[in-house]
Amino acid sequence: YGSANISPSYKGTLEISAEGEHIRIILISDLEDYLKGVLQSEMPSSYHIQAQMAQAIAARTYALRPRIDHEKDLCIVCDSYMCCQYFAGVQTISKSHETAIQRTSQQILTYEDKPILALFSSCSGGCTEDYESCFSDPQTNKFPPHPLPYLRSASEKEFSANSEAIDEIQIRQMWNDKLLWTADSWSAQFRWQVQIPASALEAHMHHQIDVMSKDRTIAPFIVAPGSGKFGHIKKFQVEKRARGGAAIELSVQTHNGTWLISKELVIRSVFENPQLNLKRLKSAKLYFDHKIDNLGFLQHLTVTGLGWGHGVGMQQTGAQGWAQKGKSCAQILAHYFENAQIERT
Repeated sequence: YGSANISPSYKGTLEISAEGEHIRIILISDLEDYLKGVLQSEMPSSYHIQAQMAQAIAARTYALRPRIDHEKDLCIVCDSYMCCQYFAGVQTISKSHETAIQRTSQQILTYEDKPILALFSSCSGGCTEDYESCFSDPQTNKFPPHPLPYLRSASEKEFSANSEAIDEIQIRQMWNDKLLWTADSWSAQFRWQVQIPASALEAHMHHQIDVMSKDRTIAPFIVAPGSGKFGHIKKFQVEKRARGGAAIELSVQTHNGTWLISKELVIRSVFENPQLNLKRLKSAKLYFDHKIDNLGFLQHLTVTGLGWGHGVGMQQTGAQGWAQKGKSCAQILAHYFENAQIERT
């Protein structure tokens, strides 16, 4: 969210070393200085101060307990939003970001006296997800992993836990109901839609699935049909959804058999399409509409969805929505991280 015309600066000590044909750059920084870079990278300064404070505590906690162990990289946390949390250095920090950091100084989220895995994303599309529905175990890659008692599905229609399983009918209703209020429905990221010609799918999806199948961390979540071949695409169908509505099992039916894709990020990523400048789908809380031609072949696919990101833990647009409704930083964090406590390091 910083200006593209301002080069980032970094406070701390840089360690630079050669790693084969690559260069490894590590920043050794004070936690609060690091947090300045994360906060202004992750949340606009225009957001309510209580939302910014919630983000500051979540980001500070994540820095102490990232999901992926980066010991092999000789660091604690990386700068990628796809892996850890976004850190783009520090430009001129806004007064509100600085205030949020100062007001929450040394505060982190804990469960059983240990820092929690404080996951967050942009917009959950009306309901967050259970941890085990969207992530695999970082050590074993097992899916689903053991549940985490503080990362449970939360409703954004009400300030409470999610008590219902959201299905396709409800997602369609939520997408079409322009008067629907949820804590995140104000966001431009709440609704999205992608139009994909069958020709673009045929040209790229086979290759994308082939590339992903060669990645040992992704391969277990892509199951080929008995033929082992990818034929003309007939239909996409969500076979299983998480409690909050995200697709966690997708079948891709082709003339050579059905491929089964599991896990929300893998499902989103198989739709990478350079022809459409599409890196991945915004979320897995989605549904499909197929247009079939007179010969029975897929002519056009419309993918419609809610939210942006994995939807587990705190969602930033929801935090803003609840803050605008008068909820405090502590209340917002209790909503998204059930059973967790705010403590000082």
